[in-house]
Amino acid sequence: MRERLGDIDPATDAKKRRELQAEIDAAAFHAYGMNEKETEFILNDFYQVDDPKLMDDAYFDLVFEKYTALDEEGPYP
Repeated sequence: MRERLGDIDPATDAKKRRELQAEIDAAAFHAYGMNEKETEFILNDFYQVDDPKLMDDAYFDLVFEKYTALDEEGPYP
């Protein structure tokens, strides 16, 4: 699969993977046409997973930060 995608390097660092996942989640909010208020509502209302503690307040804040960046800057090339 990696060869078909241009021999990309996988993200193995947990912090980098979390950031990339937040970017994907933020892009999904944009793809579904959610505005800032709707995105914030969903992130504040979403059930947080306790184990493993991946989807916590800090993660939702990161998703919202990525959402705002996409809103202001547009998608990355």
